Amino acid sequence: MLAQYSGRKARQVPLIYVLVAATIVTVPFLFLQWSTAEYLPICRTKVQISEGTSSTSQISTLPTAPTLTPIFVSSLELPSEYSLSPDQEMCERMYGRGYFAHIEKHQHPYCERSSSSFLQCFSAPRLPLPWMSQWSSVTGDPFCIAQGVYFNNTGGNKQHFKAHCNTRPDTVEFAEYWGGSGVGGEFKAHWDLKTETPGCNKDQNNGEWLFVIKREESTNIWHNIMGLWQAMLTLDGMQAIRNPATGRPWMSKEDVASMRIVFDDDIPPQDLDDWWKILNGKAPVKVKDLEKGACYGNVLLPLPGSSSPFWAALVETVYHEPCQSSILIDVFRRRVFQHLGIKPRPLNILPEENLKITFVNRTRTRKLWNADALMEKVRTRYPKSRVNVTDFETLPLRDQVVLAAESDVFIGHYGAGLVHLLFLPPGAATVEITSSRSRKFRTITNMRGIVRFEADCLEEPEYKHIVEGTPIPPGWHSGMDDANWQKREYAYMVEDDFLGWVDAAVRSQRNRRYTAVPEFY
Repeated sequence: MLAQYSGRKARQVPLIYVLVAATIVTVPFLFLQWSTAEYLPICRTKVQISEGTSSTSQISTLPTAPTLTPIFVSSLELPSEYSLSPDQEMCERMYGRGYFAHIEKHQHPYCERSSSSFLQCFSAPRLPLPWMSQWSSVTGDPFCIAQGVYFNNTGGNKQHFKAHCNTRPDTVEFAEYWGGSGVGGEFKAHWDLKTETPGCNKDQNNGEWLFVIKREESTNIWHNIMGLWQAMLTLDGMQAIRNPATGRPWMSKEDVASMRIVFDDDIPPQDLDDWWKILNGKAPVKVKDLEKGACYGNVLLPLPGSSSPFWAALVETVYHEPCQSSILIDVFRRRVFQHLGIKPRPLNILPEENLKITFVNRTRTRKLWNADALMEKVRTRYPKSRVNVTDFETLPLRDQVVLAAESDVFIGHYGAGLVHLLFLPPGAATVEITSSRSRKFRTITNMRGIVRFEADCLEEPEYKHIVEGTPIPPGWHSGMDDANWQKREYAYMVEDDFLGWVDAAVRSQRNRRYTAVPEFY
């Protein structure tokens, strides 16, 4: 009987081993299948082809991307070769999250403790030499917050804000920026920082937030967008930068939501005024609309538009590694599109075979000579493409953004109209017509992933010499009048050169399209 029992036991042992082995193999597989079900769209993705759509436009319908835990690698000790190069460190400081990190490390109080008001100022980074030959500043660009500010609107340009501040001995005088903008311009025009106001101080006030903005006096859309953008970065920074006294950010989301945006200038209404609602959903008010005699708890003065890192990007004077960080641009674009109710082209949709080509036609200065005939040649060369020739000054601002967001190839002379490079689809192409030695959009297009072709135009004497055989005037040479390039009436391009640049841009877009998926045997 013992032998019989031993035999059964011997037969059961291999069976147990088999069951254990099967469990070891199966359980991890089942767990993997369950845990990755949301991460393996290939297992259940269906290709949806709408009626009348060519196979080259097929788009896979993917499930919503899962929420992933952020990966922090700052504590990893990698070989030194993985560190950012000096160029990329500068790019991150100017155009990435490092912009805010720099500001947090460069903040300081401006008033002695004996002051009844409080003034804290911050410094945003500025491109140093040799990256720039102008606008370089060791101290950077300031913005400030004042607490305990009395308002007494007496009309005109008199000093209607009062904040008592005995300045510290180590402070520097604030610079005034273009059009009287910036902290320096605002303080100089409208603030009294010496007089005490009984019952109004940093501890006794209404607790309200004001965002007081003295805009640059300009009708140039690039200048005005830079002003809005810098105000936006000021607010974003205040919600992230910690107050050394409390260890918390200077502003909360609730503070931003309750804040009033105040224009402290006499600039007439502009198309861009509506965009200021991007900041907190509220329309700006004029300073005259504030309550006379109010004592405000917090008055924020923003970075001026001409301090924008993207202004700096236009005046760089050295070649360097292309800047890859585009986070500041990406956030701005998303907010503009959301405010205007525009849905940008999804990243997984490639240009159509017949492209959308847009030419921005200037009508005052730097007009492209013979533009109508040149663009008719473009239409003839690409008969199935939608070719738009437009003067942006005649279009509402929203329509301008929509047109740019739908363009595959964008052509224009260097100037304010090229601000719309910010709104082109990623990977689009631009032909930037430039006057000799003028500043260019190279850095911005690199950050945006836009294929850029720089088309140098000719001056009138050399154009007529090449095309008509007219002799060059005695003593004349190219570039001798470059200081006045902005005032030139026309920009000249030889037909073959112009069409060649446009063709290169078109080819760059067609090359982005995938061919049919090959069959494998």
